Amino acid sequence: MNKGLIALSGIRLLLIALCTCFGMALFGQGEELVTAPVVGAIQIEYVGRKTISDEAVLARVQIREGMEYNQLLVDRSIRTLYQTRIFDFIEARTENMPNNEIRIIFSVQTKYRIDSIEIEGQAKIRRNRLKRDMESRVGGVLDDRLLSKDVTMMVDLYHERGFTQATVDYRVTRDAETGRGNVVFEINEGPRLKIRKVEFVGNKSISSRKLRKQMETRKRWFFSWLTGSGRFDEVKFQEDLERLRVMYLTKGFLDVSIPESNVTLSYPTKNKILIQIQIDEGRQYRVGRVSFEGNELYTSISLYPALSLLPGDVFDPTKLDEDVTLLGDIYGQLGYLDVYVRPERKANVVTGDIDLVYHITEGDPFTVESIIVEGNTKTKSTVIIRELALAPGRTFNMIYMKNSEARLKNSRYFDEVKLSPEPTDVPGKRNLKIRIREGRTGNLQFGAGFSTVENVTVFFEISQSNFDLFKWRSPLLQGDGQKFRLRGSIGSRSNEIVLYFEEPWLFEQRLAGGFELSRRESDYQSAAYDELRTGIQLFLRKRLIGLIDGQLSYDFEIVELKNLNNAPLAISDEALSSPRSISKLTL
Repeated sequence: MNKGLIALSGIRLLLIALCTCFGMALFGQGEELVTAPVVGAIQIEYVGRKTISDEAVLARVQIREGMEYNQLLVDRSIRTLYQTRIFDFIEARTENMPNNEIRIIFSVQTKYRIDSIEIEGQAKIRRNRLKRDMESRVGGVLDDRLLSKDVTMMVDLYHERGFTQATVDYRVTRDAETGRGNVVFEINEGPRLKIRKVEFVGNKSISSRKLRKQMETRKRWFFSWLTGSGRFDEVKFQEDLERLRVMYLTKGFLDVSIPESNVTLSYPTKNKILIQIQIDEGRQYRVGRVSFEGNELYTSISLYPALSLLPGDVFDPTKLDEDVTLLGDIYGQLGYLDVYVRPERKANVVTGDIDLVYHITEGDPFTVESIIVEGNTKTKSTVIIRELALAPGRTFNMIYMKNSEARLKNSRYFDEVKLSPEPTDVPGKRNLKIRIREGRTGNLQFGAGFSTVENVTVFFEISQSNFDLFKWRSPLLQGDGQKFRLRGSIGSRSNEIVLYFEEPWLFEQRLAGGFELSRRESDYQSAAYDELRTGIQLFLRKRLIGLIDGQLSYDFEIVELKNLNNAPLAISDEALSSPRSISKLTL
């Protein structure tokens, strides 16, 4: 028993010794594998010319001396150097150094630098205009990619000026010793093509006169130098062809074909161009049978009169889109916000017309849950909400929403206004979300003028269309939708000061009320006396019908004659009884 324990203990000690020796060997071998060399030096080696300093290169190298060597950082450094577009070639290699250090050598070949840029063959466009939009610059890198972009820019500029046959090329001379190069752009302007005539062939249903009106490319006339017409522009001509296609589509010619292959350009003289456009009209389609599917809220008879495309009418795709929008608005008046109208066009092989089927998915009606306003940093929310035709608890009428959006835009308080329904967690409810971007509502004007009557006049005016009379803590005094204006002028023969204020929602009703204080002094009436008028106007204004307003105003004015100088007797007697008052009520 004891001998067995001794033998077992011996085996155990032997295994421990073997594992320890093996582990030490393994540890030493692992340490030798994971130890990375340290960067002892970084060297820049130039292939050929040197047009950049070592510091400029090293500034973009992400590995540094004293760091452990990392191939990922070296690769990243090469990518960063290439992104500068200064180098044609970059390579990195390593050399071993004592004490487990390594030297990294970056071999770089820099691009040439531009020493000068010249333009030859230019006559119709100034050199400074051509150079203004160039990306290549004197002192910058000589990059063929940038030079090609400059060529394209100049060609486009010549085409815009009517030189559609202009060509541009460039040549480069390089000095290997200095690393610099000279660029010369060679321009062949060609003639400026003027349009002599635009002819149409094959247009049986639409006159050539109506077709020409759709085109910007047209014959040169007396004022063409002002409008830029009369010159052939390839880009505008392509847009003209598309406008012609759209015009034919609106006339029911759905198969119209005006390909570029049908366009013929001829040159009767050196700088004249004759354009002939061949049109294949195809047949004209009309509306056949019109029907509705899926409509339960409205009968087909009630929806039918609202359409602009009816049986027998010329088929117009734009009117079809308008009818789809109109049907959506009809349902939107009753709060059916999710209504979906899908038009289907079916060719009638018997009559040759196009039958229309409107597939309607009505959805459910919605009411307004709440109103959310976003973007109003200066304007009070009440100023925005009071312009709405919708309110919480009411049917979410899409027509009212569009009208409310128009009202807010017409207030001119905002640069952008967008109203939209927003989903809620409550069934049958939608929030009305209002997104706005406020604009400038204040204005300050001042200046001076001269006239034969007044000689010299100095004036100023301060106005604010979104004024807040009671916002004294804010220096801007704005946000309540009130109107304020202070105007004054001083001249050699007259002066005036006018203060105007208006509250568009008096007593929180759609009733405008305000006043105007004024003081005007002048000697226009006569050189024998001066006239001073001081007055106040009080007014109330209310919208009556449509765009018709009714205004009730009361004016009170005091008139005084001053500075009499050899005035006639009648005027002197009048001055003795001044000042006099004028009081009037106006509707």
